Amino acid sequence: MDKFNDIGIDDKLDWNRIEKLMRIGIFAACMVLVGDVLIGYGMHDSSKTGMEWFLSAYLQLSDTRMFWSAFLGFIGIPLEALCYFGVYRLIVPKSQKYAHIYRTGILGVLAFAGCGVHVPCLSTCFFYKYMNDAAPEIAVDAAVKFGKYFLLPGMIVFFLFWIIQHVAHIAAFTKGFGGGYAMISQIQDICVGYEGHDNRLWCCIRL
Repeated sequence: MDKFNDIGIDDKLDWNRIEKLMRIGIFAACMVLVGDVLIGYGMHDSSKTGMEWFLSAYLQLSDTRMFWSAFLGFIGIPLEALCYFGVYRLIVPKSQKYAHIYRTGILGVLAFAGCGVHVPCLSTCFFYKYMNDAAPEIAVDAAVKFGKYFLLPGMIVFFLFWIIQHVAHIAAFTKGFGGGYAMISQIQDICVGYEGHDNRLWCCIRL
């Protein structure tokens, strides 16, 4: 197929709209940063190991901080993904093929990153916190099982779309599509890159 549906985007770049999408992404990244700072990295119990060590950091967090962290991520992460559509618009005039592959990845990130990864991750920590009070001897196993059922599926789907998006992103970048593409790409990575500094991927591997 040589012709793709351009959803009304022509070859002339709409820089005002691209700038607006980037501004939304930067604002949303700050919102998510506040949410992540609310839960922080916590103080791990050095006497514990493995998943029990990892989850011990969340035992002292208040319910309010967990709620606001989850809420800010639930709203902010999809808003972050909007800045990707600014990059998408930069690719469209040069390669509709890469642009549409990239857009497929964006839609998956938009759909699953917040409600499929961030919120279930905090839900698992919340579940462990109260299971540890009620039945500490089975709390870790119960939290891991909870995570496998309600966190891991969303993370798998999310990472599939994330890989699609970034493969298209790198392919378009290496072929030099877009005059100011390198600079905008770096701005976009700053907008969403903070999420890589938390422990969600490590948690997924442990599950």
